[in-house]
Amino acid sequence: MDLLFPNLSKSPAQRIVACGCVEPGSKKLEKWLVKPRVVFSSYKKGNVEHCVRAMTGGKKHHFHIEIVRRDWFPEDFELEDAVPLEEIQKLYIQVAKRPILLTYETEFLIPFTDLPEHGPIRLLSANTSAGGTSVELVAGTFNVSGSKVSSVKWKRIGEKNVRISLRSTLKTDITPEYVIEGHELSDRFFRILLLEEPRTP
Repeated sequence: MDLLFPNLSKSPAQRIVACGCVEPGSKKLEKWLVKPRVVFSSYKKGNVEHCVRAMTGGKKHHFHIEIVRRDWFPEDFELEDAVPLEEIQKLYIQVAKRPILLTYETEFLIPFTDLPEHGPIRLLSANTSAGGTSVELVAGTFNVSGSKVSSVKWKRIGEKNVRISLRSTLKTDITPEYVIEGHELSDRFFRILLLEEPRTP
């Protein structure tokens, strides 16, 4: 079965990275993983173009999948040297079913006012003034315990927006669903704990 790719048109996520160290299990795969490769491709879901980058290389048996919404880039950006998505699948097939120590990072960009007024980011961003001097926190990092998500980074982008990055590290297998499962984990955490949306069964 081919690697499945997420649909970011249904999520506030703009960029996801699934990157980690593969347990090769054989000299042949170990040798294959060490060789540097960078492959670019794209796909479309929900009227949104998604750009994909896959990479291998290095002594730590690195395997990297990155997916970004096209509108994350400047308008004049062009995806150079792009190949059919089947070329990404050929890389996936080499490492399919292998264990991986995976770092998963998801980046969201939303209007600052979409965050709950009494949530942690807006509370910490309150403007403090004294004697004509104003102080405002515009970026920060939260460590998370009791969840697969281990950290939350945020940064104000201009006056209206905020960029939020969620990171998790877990031991898993490279299955057809492993990228989508990581995205779903981050999306659920983002909606419930940061946007304070109701939990759904």
